[in-house]
Parts: sequence; C-alpha cells; structure tokens
Amino acid sequence: MSNLTTLPLGAPGPAVHLAETLEITAAQPQAHVTFHIPVIFQSSSPGQSLLRVELETRLSGAVLHTQLVTLSHNGTEETARTMQVTVDHPAYPGTYAYNITARVVSYINVKADPSIGRAVAGIASVHAIRAATGITGPTGPTGTTGTQGQRGGGGDYGNKGVTGATGYGATGPTGDTGEPGPSASFTGGISYGPTGPTGMTGMTGIGPTGATGNAVTGATGTSVKGAQGAPGKEGLQGAPGPTGTMGPGPRGPAGATGATGSTGEPLSPAQYQYRTDPMVLTDAPRVFLTSNVQTMAGQRVLLQGNVQITYLPLSVATRISIIIGFAYNFSGSASFFHSFNFQTIVQGYGSDMPDPGQRASVQIPFSLTHLPEPGTGTYTVFLSQNSNPQDNVTLTAERRYLVVEAVDGGTISSPNSDAYFLAAGGVQTINALVGPTQSVPMDPNIQWGANAAYAASTGSEIYYAVQDRLYQFDTEAQVVNWGIDLNQDMQATDLLLTPDQRYLFISDEASPRVQIYDLVNRVTVRTLPLESNVLFSAASPDSRYAFFYIYTGEVHAYNIALGTLERNIFNGLYVIQPQLYPGYSNPLVVSPDSTEVRFTPGLAQVFYAYAEVGNFSNNGLRTISSNSSWGIVQLDNGNCITIDNGIDPNNSAQNAKVNLLRPNGDYVLVELRVPLYSLVLSPDEQFVCIQSEDGLFLLDTDNLSGGSLPSITDQTFRGGVNFTKDSSFIVVIGTQHIYTISLEDRSVRTFDLPPEPANQPLIYTLSSGAYKTQSK
Repeated sequence: MSNLTTLPLGAPGPAVHLAETLEITAAQPQAHVTFHIPVIFQSSSPGQSLLRVELETRLSGAVLHTQLVTLSHNGTEETARTMQVTVDHPAYPGTYAYNITARVVSYINVKADPSIGRAVAGIASVHAIRAATGITGPTGPTGTTGTQGQRGGGGDYGNKGVTGATGYGATGPTGDTGEPGPSASFTGGISYGPTGPTGMTGMTGIGPTGATGNAVTGATGTSVKGAQGAPGKEGLQGAPGPTGTMGPGPRGPAGATGATGSTGEPLSPAQYQYRTDPMVLTDAPRVFLTSNVQTMAGQRVLLQGNVQITYLPLSVATRISIIIGFAYNFSGSASFFHSFNFQTIVQGYGSDMPDPGQRASVQIPFSLTHLPEPGTGTYTVFLSQNSNPQDNVTLTAERRYLVVEAVDGGTISSPNSDAYFLAAGGVQTINALVGPTQSVPMDPNIQWGANAAYAASTGSEIYYAVQDRLYQFDTEAQVVNWGIDLNQDMQATDLLLTPDQRYLFISDEASPRVQIYDLVNRVTVRTLPLESNVLFSAASPDSRYAFFYIYTGEVHAYNIALGTLERNIFNGLYVIQPQLYPGYSNPLVVSPDSTEVRFTPGLAQVFYAYAEVGNFSNNGLRTISSNSSWGIVQLDNGNCITIDNGIDPNNSAQNAKVNLLRPNGDYVLVELRVPLYSLVLSPDEQFVCIQSEDGLFLLDTDNLSGGSLPSITDQTFRGGVNFTKDSSFIVVIGTQHIYTISLEDRSVRTFDLPPEPANQPLIYTLSSGAYKTQSK
C-alpha cells in the first residue's frame, strides 16, 4: 500500500490533497473525465461500519463541484471501495492540473485511519476523452526504455531499495537497498526482469513513457492497453533497508535482468463518431451514425451517445416522443435488436423564454450493451420522431455523437448498484448496468399470489413475506437462508422491521391482525388484533414504538417493550374518512429523535398531523399553504418532504405540489402540474423520485431543484420504482420491461423481464436493499 496515504478520521477531518495532471492532445466535441479513488478501511468491531467522505474537485484552483460519498461495510475484515468523481472538462488540447480534496465528515465503527489512493483519470460514460485518456496498461519495468511501445537497451541495474516513509504531499526518499527484490509490474504486455535501482521520483504528470536514465523512473505513457504478457523470472526478496530521511538511500549492487515476456494482443480501439450537420426529424427513421467494430469470443459491445434536439417553442407546452433504434449487420445479415422511446416536455415560451423566435434544445443521452457473434460487424443507430397530429413542432438533431467499443466479457456490475423484486419466479436481483442477474426459484410449499411484502435490514438480509410464509434472503450469497410458516391462511401485505433488527411486524389482509415475529429467538411472540387491515406502518428510530395506519383512517401506536396498544392517537384532530387511501406513498413517519410521530391525513392546508411519542394526547396539526398532503418522508437532518395530489377538498382541483419543510419552519413548495401518487427517497437521502401520471421527476432534497426524467414507454409501474442501494440509479419495474435510469447522465437502459411463467412483479415488492423505518 505504498501508493496510499492516510485519510485522518474526524468530523470533519483534516483534508488530504490528491493531485492529477491530465493531458489532452486532440479536441473533443464534449468531454467528461472520471477519477477513480481507492479507499481501504476496516471495522473496529462486528457490525456495520459507515464512512462519509467529502470530495472537492478543483481545476487550476477553481472549484468544479463538491460531493459527499457514503461507504459502508458489514464485517471486521479489511475492505476496499472505489470513489468516483466525474467532472465536465474543457474540450481543448492542453495540460490540466486537477486537485481533489478528500476529508472525512463522519464515521461509525471505523478502525484507526482509512487509506486513500491517488486519483486516476479514466473514461466516463458516453462523454469519453479518447485522445489521451484511454485505458492505461500496467506499469512498465524499471529499466532502460526506448520510444513508446519499444524497450530500449540498457546496462546492468542495481536492486530496488525499500520505499521510505511517505510524507504529506511530496514523495519521501527511498531507503537503503537490500538484496534483490521482487520484479515490478509491467506495461502493455512487455515482461521484465528484476528491477534496477530507483532514483528519486520526479513530480511529473502522466505523459508518454520517457527513457530511463541512471536508475531514474520515466513517466508512464498512455498507449492502448495490450493483453498481459508472461512475467520474467522473479529475483530474490531483498531485506528491508532503513527508512529514508528526506534523501535517497545508497544504491545496492546490480541485479540480473530477467527474460522478456511475450506481448499480448491489444483490444480494438473505441470507434468515435461525431456530426454537427443539422438533421430534421420525421416519423421515418433516419440514420443517426454508423460504426464498425471487431469482437472476439466473450466480448460485449458498449454503445453510448447523445443527441441535441432543437425546436422552436410553441405558445403552450407540449409533449414530444423521440425514438432511437439500433441495428446490427453481421455477415450480410441485418437485425433490428433494440430501441428507446424518449418522451420529453417541450416548454412553451413565456416568462422564461420571452422571445418566441428563440430556439430551445433538449439533450437525449443513451447507453446500450450488446453481445454479438465474434467477428466484424456494423452498428447503425436510427433516429425518428414519433408522429402525433397535435405535435406541430419541427425537431432538428444537432451535435450527435456515438461511441462503439468492444469490452471484455464478464460482469461489469457492482452489488451496490443492485435492486430486488418478487415475482412468480422468486427473488430476482437486478443490476442497473446489466439487468437481471440471478433469480432464486419460487418456494414449492406456497402458491404465489398478489400479496407480498418486503423489508431490508441494515446488513445484507432482506426479509419478505408471501401469503403465509416468511423468508430471509441474503443479498451477498444470493440464497434464501430460511423460511417459516406464519398464521394459517394469512395473506401478508405489509412488513415492518424495527431498527434494532429484533422484531418483524407482519400485517395480514385476510384478517385485521398483525403477527409479531422475534428474529432473535425465531418465534412469533404475539398476534395483535385490529379493527381493520393495515395499509402502512412505521417504526421509531429508537425501536420503542411501531405505528400502524389502518383502513378506517386511524393511526395506532404499539409500545414494543410493554406490549400495549394505544388506539387512534390523532383522535379529534380531523374527521376520520373510512376506507381512506392516501395513494401509494406511506403517510406515516417518526422524527429522527423519536419524539414525534407525523401523519399526512389528506386535509387541505395541513402539512401533517403530529403527536408526542409516549404522550399522544399532546398533539396538533402543522399547517402550511398547500393542498391536501398524503405522503411523507423524513430525512435524518430533520427535513421532511410531502406530496399532494392537487385536490383541495374545499375547492376545485389545483396544481399538485411537492413540499419541503425544515426544522426552523422554513419551507419550499414546487408545483409539478401533473397528478402525483408516489414519493421515494434515495438511500443516501440526496434525492426524491416523484411518480406521476405523466412520468417521473427527480428532485434534490436540499431545495427541491431538479426536473423530469426521461420518460419510458411502459407507464404501468405504480409502486414499482426505487433506487439502487448506492443511490446511483433509479429502477422501474413495468409490466413488460425493466428500466434503469442513471442519475449521472440520465441515460436509460431497458431489459426484458425474466422469462419465468407468470413473472409479473408483485405489488410493492421492489426494494433497494437499504433499511428504512417506513414500510413500503
């Protein structure tokens, strides 16, 4: 870990500065740069550890953006994670100095100080810098190196000394050299012998591989990655030399040079296409761009691109539909294998666009993975406008580009980008990048129906109940650990897990009751009778209370330690409406300090009703100038967010709103002008996703900034929307397809539902795998 430095713990901790120099040799139409920063940390005791790191990215001293990265782990062994920073980059040739400042802002159960690696520039999604930041091969041998890709002649070399202690900033000196050490790594498939002596490392950026002088290391070049060559013979391990003291240690005796390894076959370079000539869209598909690519067995093809659509705004807003289609031609046989249907709102001119003659634009990014037959094939992308008699707007495609790249086979997914759902085929794991990855078969002991419920733990377990059976599913091992029988003839519809991971409250639709299951002793401790069935439930963060919202419109409070039930805790605050359905969002939350339970009863001008936990007679209404709120989420920082459906019971229909209320009483209202029915909070609490009759909206939880997401063809997904565990993607379960939307570039990926019979997902069964105190 000599290339890692200590990341001090603190809240906030001291900053660590990571420098990176990027050289661009050719202009790009659009350019993004991604930096990958490895972090290694360890838990101090069994249980989950949590590390939050703030990353501030600067270019030539100017701050580009700041982001908060949350890293978690469950276990005591050392774990490695990679933080990713993507920035917009100037598209002109030159050398650019980046500086990324990292600091710990909070941590839980983290042992000592984590280690953090130097930022490394890579290739980011569809906006790729292909001229100078291609895939970098392994580090070449330390010795005499000629021009790029060729090994020059050299004399004998000394043995490499042990690296001295690393100071803050500049690299520390090299210590005394011991006996011959192990061989170094290699670049571009060229193998090597034992390493010669290492001189002081110059403070240079990554550039072309320079010739190595008298034991001085040249900078690594940026050639296209070749396959790994066979390594040279490894020398004996030298004894450690003493720690350097701000100066290079003495050189050891020369070691023998190992034999040269064979050079591997390089990967095909990415094909980059870019056009700026305008193309007027019609309902007939027109060729977007075409690219050839050669693949070997097991390789996939990654197609990524973007198009800028310009239009002349009308006096009123309208909706347009753009279709992007993909065809593949192999050995003279062409096949049309996929298409995306992007639906977007074309805003009318008004206060934000005073000039009716001013053209406006919208960006449409896309990303798609294809597994072709080995050989050379041609990809053609088509673009068309989905005609609509009401859409008398002319669309023009400008600034379109496409990257087609062959990549090695295998899974490129990360478990943190997974989500899970239940269907007739069992538990299905979805990765946002590659789609459905594994399905655990259905339990033959039960008949799968429409009733099911999910709850995730703070670790890797997911609990789910189907009909009258309860299961524990391990997301890491991808297996069902156990299953037990519940009350006979039960139809589970709501599942609530207490924050201490002790109890599961399982609500029954067949009978108005809640079964309380003890996860420690693996036994049902009580069946709680109610007046009507449970719609939603919530737990207090201190695990003392469980709250149930039932069909009659009442809220009941259950004291877990005492086993007592207090009924209708909001009695007298509002008129109870029998069979009150607040939509598809949970109307029930508890404040982060467990002192107040909050409920959105659907009353005009009421933000929420509140009651003091443990003293429920101390209650009231929190009013706000809004419609009838009927869904709420609570953030750890004290903010809470509600939605309303735009219906005021005392007046006519109004515009639907999203409402943000801060602890100091300040609030923000955002009108979305469409009927709303669901509110989903991301696991990192940075975003909320709003489901509406007309599509999805993504809003920042800090100030409700944001807007609509790319629309998808299948709109039948009420309750079937959630985030992945790392909050990087939104997953949408439709009746025919699975869609994932990247929060980074808004690209949409479409996957078929798994082919099991009758595999339509069950209602409310999509989970991010992250724990929350609300059910559903």
